[in-house]
Amino acid sequence: MQILFMKLEAIIDKELFLQIKKLLGKAGNGLLDFIYPPICVHCSTPIIKADGLCAKCWKELIPISEPLCPVLGLPFAVSLGSSVLSAQAIANPPEFDRARSAFIYNDITHSIISKLKYGDRPEMATFCAKIMAGAFAEILEDSPILVPVPLHPKRQRQRRYNQSTQLAKELGLLKGVKVAPMMVARVRETKQQVGLSAKMREKNVEGAFKVVSDLIEMNIEQRIVIVDDVMTTGATLNAVTKALKKAGYKKIDVISFARVVNGGEYII
Repeated sequence: MQILFMKLEAIIDKELFLQIKKLLGKAGNGLLDFIYPPICVHCSTPIIKADGLCAKCWKELIPISEPLCPVLGLPFAVSLGSSVLSAQAIANPPEFDRARSAFIYNDITHSIISKLKYGDRPEMATFCAKIMAGAFAEILEDSPILVPVPLHPKRQRQRRYNQSTQLAKELGLLKGVKVAPMMVARVRETKQQVGLSAKMREKNVEGAFKVVSDLIEMNIEQRIVIVDDVMTTGATLNAVTKALKKAGYKKIDVISFARVVNGGEYII
């Protein structure tokens, strides 16, 4: 039997395995979990349910909760009052109204996002979205439109899917809100932001996004929530916000699974 399992594992790829698992339902889940034991998405430790984290890795996640900057969502070590802004928000006010992220970007969140973004693991969006749905209950209320940060068509063909769109679609299902994956297009191919300074990131994405004309007639009074996987300097999110504002939208928030937090903004 073990030899048979090894042969099955060798000939069935990940995508086909997931399709079979979905078709077989609960009975199939038990059988396939026996053949493919669920493991932690970060350290590969055996766990009860697939596409999750073990207890040790859960403890290494750093959630972002109050006290925090009401605009950028950067965490404060101590409460400074609900209206006190971070130095970054004062020095460089963002185009959007407010940003929130579920976790500080570290080794664990890097591993999760890398699998979703580059590892051809779109099912990781389900795991991330469940956490985001709970963390952003306030921002996701009142039925906003979820708009994922778009990829350039060339890059999306290379990756097969847009990780931000996967997150937005899963959130839409969980919260029962509208998702507009084609509302904003990336009309200019840009360099990858990794390794670029804040100023270079801003210049790199300047004018790279545009609201698709046939969707402009949507109610511009409705609030938009831009969805992304990681927030770093906010340059890309600002550029998407500018495109939405140019089309007439005024109420725009931002959410992401994780965000990079500089040492000067977060004191432990």
